[in-house]
Amino acid sequence: MGLNTEHSSYHQLSPKRKRFVDEYCIDFNGTQAAIRAGYSSKTANEQAARLLAIVSVKKAVEECKSKIAEKNQLKVADVINELKKIGFSDITQVVDWNNLNLTFKNSSDLPADAKGAIASISETPNGGKVIKLHDKVKALELLGRYLNMFTDKLQVDSSGVNLVLNMSGKKE
Repeated sequence: MGLNTEHSSYHQLSPKRKRFVDEYCIDFNGTQAAIRAGYSSKTANEQAARLLAIVSVKKAVEECKSKIAEKNQLKVADVINELKKIGFSDITQVVDWNNLNLTFKNSSDLPADAKGAIASISETPNGGKVIKLHDKVKALELLGRYLNMFTDKLQVDSSGVNLVLNMSGKKE
């Protein structure tokens, strides 16, 4: 991939580290990137962790991610909109039911949001139809995390003294 920005962190890296960043930005698998960059397969996992902890490598990876997002015109708003489709999906947009009768709505009549919430449509061996929606809870969790709605820690600032309380019950 190689970043072509004149003053980027990428250009300050050694050739082997540049290769690691290039390989990492293919699939974001640190161990495999380290192996493909020429590090020993026996220590690739440790090498990847060490490399990703180096500030200049981290910056180069972030620059690479930004380039990929820019090239593919990925925006945070697009991801949020897709998560909203899933998180706020309503099964009644896809099916009607009364008693034991289930009727699937015509796909051409479905709103775009309902179509985006469908994970799969399949047929059972006995001829039944199955529509599976994407995981609403996971989508809502991701939206909540993005909005910092769910935190394990509470930070209190009083008189210039920072106090961090661990609310999760886990030792740090």
